[in-house]
Amino acid sequence: MNDDSKTLKKLDTLIRHTRQNTLMTERLLAHQVFQSLPDDKTVTFPHRGETIRFHVPDGWLDAVQRIIMLNRTFYEAALLERVRERVSPGTTFVDAGANIGNHTVYFLKLCRAAHVHAFEPMPHMQAILQRNADLNGTDRVTVHPFGLGATASTADVEIFNPANLGSTTLRASLNAGTDGAIPIRPLDAFDLQDVGFIKIDVEGMQDAVLSGARDTIARCKPDLVIEAFQRGDEREKTEAVLADMGYRVDEIIGHNIWAVPA
Repeated sequence: MNDDSKTLKKLDTLIRHTRQNTLMTERLLAHQVFQSLPDDKTVTFPHRGETIRFHVPDGWLDAVQRIIMLNRTFYEAALLERVRERVSPGTTFVDAGANIGNHTVYFLKLCRAAHVHAFEPMPHMQAILQRNADLNGTDRVTVHPFGLGATASTADVEIFNPANLGSTTLRASLNAGTDGAIPIRPLDAFDLQDVGFIKIDVEGMQDAVLSGARDTIARCKPDLVIEAFQRGDEREKTEAVLADMGYRVDEIIGHNIWAVPA
């Protein structure tokens, strides 16, 4: 091994150790802040003149809840601000992969949504999502306890990381009657009217969600924001699905495609 290779190896080791130490420090801080929260584990903060409340029962560990708890702001705040700038008040939103309701609450309070239909398949997150809807105006939020997909079916959990609950990944069940299977429904089955905006964050299942929402999208022509990573051909495949549906990519925001009718 030459000197340059040895130096690069040392730098790589240093970077990995620094990242580990930073994460440990952040988690220690998060645990201390979490312990100082009231018994209901709710944080309250102002945002653009609104009072925002979030129940964060896993704030010491889960990435999204930790960001909200430590920073007293929304997760993916820059993306959400772009939504506020572009989407008119009074719009009906669909939040596919709603997790604990970070985006749902923003759509409700800051985008002045007429209604938010929040879809979350995991029971633990469903309960937190409903609690956060209750804390921030539940009369304009409907929590749907389903994952969205191409057809009515079931799925099982393939990847689960308690330190990042939003990264939970599902796979189609081999046996629809499997105990604990997660119910999957196409968005078209809900016959939603006047949908103006759909956000999809479903850990690689976005093409199936789009397939099951074709009628709704064709009828309502909403703006779409879809998480689609540039890993392999994931983003290219999603863009091809969108083109087939008569949509074009209008903007790329981080890992998200903003698509509009062509």
